[in-house]
Amino acid sequence: MSIKFAKRLVDKTGQKFGRLTANNYNYDSRMWECSCDCGNHISVNAQNLSNGRTKSCGCAKEEFRRERLKQMWKDGTLKAKGSPYLLSLINQWENHNE
Repeated sequence: MSIKFAKRLVDKTGQKFGRLTANNYNYDSRMWECSCDCGNHISVNAQNLSNGRTKSCGCAKEEFRRERLKQMWKDGTLKAKGSPYLLSLINQWENHNE
């Protein structure tokens, strides 16, 4: 570890960044080990954590996609296409959330 790098490192342990909480810093990989609100643990580049580029482990993206598909189904956009695969996905999501 260089002295120049050590001076720039700000301790972010315990701070929240979106759904992520910074747990500890790995000096070898220069990444923060974080825990997500959903329970997953990931390593995040320090810069991406600070500038807000990484806000979750990926669960937020999946939830957004799921909600968007549900809204498209309610609007009739997906019903018009009549995809049995999409219908099965929506049924799985609805059953999972109950």
